[in-house]
Amino acid sequence: MESTPQGAPKTLQLGVIFEGGLGVAAVVLAWLFGVPLREQITGNAADLMSAVGRGCLATAPMLILFSLLIRSRWPPFRRLRRQVRQLVRHLIQDATLLDIAALSVVAGVGEELLFRGVIQPLAIRWTTPEVGLAIASVLFGMAHAISRTYFILATVVSVYLGWLALYYGEIVTPIVTHALYDFCVLWWISRRWRTTA
Repeated sequence: MESTPQGAPKTLQLGVIFEGGLGVAAVVLAWLFGVPLREQITGNAADLMSAVGRGCLATAPMLILFSLLIRSRWPPFRRLRRQVRQLVRHLIQDATLLDIAALSVVAGVGEELLFRGVIQPLAIRWTTPEVGLAIASVLFGMAHAISRTYFILATVVSVYLGWLALYYGEIVTPIVTHALYDFCVLWWISRRWRTTA
């Protein structure tokens, strides 16, 4: 039986602060480099609601992929599950549903503002849409690289989120997709590990 990690709520608070800091960094970088961040977010209420709906629907393929990965017996995925379990357990061991929701929303907003709202448009400005998407996706993967397998998976997910931003011409859809995916996965992990620990 594994011991309960000490300081889990503090770790969760640090995670929220860090992810929120990414959003602040995105706003500062957008201002410094003249990236029209607001234009990628705002619109009328109907456009905003459409983007939220698209984001909810766009979460389904990611959840299907997650479902396949957690059932896989392939050794790299089995190792990845152990690594993620150790890492995330410290973050959400004693987290409430509200804690998980807060972390998921802040991570979705902070990371998408930075990677899809600023880095991807800047890379596209200096190269092409395809190269810009690839650069932002590799950087996203590197930021999540707890292992080579996770780097590859995070990069693939980033390509998907970046494609959503390019296709729809806004970042609300990938923000909602990212946040909802994180919430569903973290909630599932927290329930499963609490009942199997």
